[in-house]
Amino acid sequence: MLDLDALRRAELGDPPHRWGYLPAAMASDAAAELRESFPDTGFWRLHKHDGEKAMDFRLRCVVPLGATEPADPESLPGPWRALAGELVSDEYREAFGAAIGMPLDDHLLEVSAWRWGPDAFLDPHVDIPRKLASQVFYFNESWDPAWGGCLHILRSSDPGEVAAELPPALGSASIVVRSDSSWHSVPPVRAAAREPRLSVIATWQHPGTDSPFWTVEPDGLVRCHARGSERAAVAA
Repeated sequence: MLDLDALRRAELGDPPHRWGYLPAAMASDAAAELRESFPDTGFWRLHKHDGEKAMDFRLRCVVPLGATEPADPESLPGPWRALAGELVSDEYREAFGAAIGMPLDDHLLEVSAWRWGPDAFLDPHVDIPRKLASQVFYFNESWDPAWGGCLHILRSSDPGEVAAELPPALGSASIVVRSDSSWHSVPPVRAAAREPRLSVIATWQHPGTDSPFWTVEPDGLVRCHARGSERAAVAA
């Protein structure tokens, strides 16, 4: 599914703000299959202001932090179990390390699916220090930037200082390497959007850190522990 050669060849900006965009991060047929089977259950709504940024969207755990198997695999369509298998592979770990220019060794991977309905947004922010870098895969077949919902790479905390606008185009992916200057945001999805904004985030964290979102219970169930989260009645 994943185009690991394209990932290894990714061109990232220079420090202190390293980011990149892959127009074709996976095979087109695989991207279409994942879009058609995008999960619509098991989501949590996260609606809060954490003192730095405000946010409102829905997310579902696909692979818990540091795990080698997907969460609740019986509820995941086959293509999604296959995607999870590729993301936890040594080949993906090596390719992403090559893209950002450092070995991942003992770094921890977490994978979540995100659905952004009308008015969903993420204010300007830099990622938390426990995060090393992330790759976001997108699954919208035709997205008009006038609908909002594009990833904005920012020159500062000012939402108007946009260095790049990255649309959530089917099969594409963005890469953001965390730094104290890696400002980015997602402006609100407007009501004119004909579909939810769909994405999957593969996040690499430093060894010994905990997930900012997910707790795996003794019975294997996963819950969202982030402040402001609640089980979503619907996935829209």
